[in-house]
Amino acid sequence: MKQAILISLVVVLVKMPSATVSGLPEFLIAVPAAEEQQVAAANADELKRQVYFAQRYRLVLVDVGVLRHAKEFRVSFFDDSYVNVVRRDLKHEKDSPGLIWTGSMLDQPVSRADLTAQGLSPQFADETYNLLVGVSIFGTKYVYDPTSGRSVSMAGLDATTMRPLGDRVDTKGKYEFFALAADFSLESLESTFRLMPLASDRRYHLLLELDTDKLISPARFGGPKSESERIIRRHLYERYLESQGIDPEPDLE
Repeated sequence: MKQAILISLVVVLVKMPSATVSGLPEFLIAVPAAEEQQVAAANADELKRQVYFAQRYRLVLVDVGVLRHAKEFRVSFFDDSYVNVVRRDLKHEKDSPGLIWTGSMLDQPVSRADLTAQGLSPQFADETYNLLVGVSIFGTKYVYDPTSGRSVSMAGLDATTMRPLGDRVDTKGKYEFFALAADFSLESLESTFRLMPLASDRRYHLLLELDTDKLISPARFGGPKSESERIIRRHLYERYLESQGIDPEPDLE
């Protein structure tokens, strides 16, 4: 089974970007159902910690080639929600362990003209517009060893514990991949979709549509309105973890 998962991941890394009905390449790739069940079972506690803050979620793979080569592409969150994005900048060198993609979400119900009409100066209107429709995707490169099943960052950190391994990163017989993280806060849906790698297996990513009534930290949409509300929400989260038999971990919201 591990070999089957490895084969499917390698195919994702080398395949051509898939096109949507819009003609744009798709950034997120569905994990096959049987494989998704196995990954979910192996990462059950981590999923329970994170999906508490979600209205819904799914496991996905990411097509880094789309980030590198497509000026414009689609991010399909779920069957009923997606956004088209356009790249403004990409900071990534061939041998660099990091990647930063910045761009804008298209077709959102806000424009520079609307902001100027509200009395904002052209410069402030432009800055506000970029804040409302902007999105940044951050990536870290890892090397996966199919023999040991271990992923190592290019900086020599174990991908699960993020602790130094003390050995040189050898890419022979292994393949490289990027773990990506981003928040897509859509004005059109008044909702935030969060993309994050699984801490225990960063080849896979968790996609969440955040539940504004459960967020512990302030967010674009939702979040606690006072410190007392934040404390109550944190307490409810800890009670949930206790009910699931999971040890609480800080700063998971």
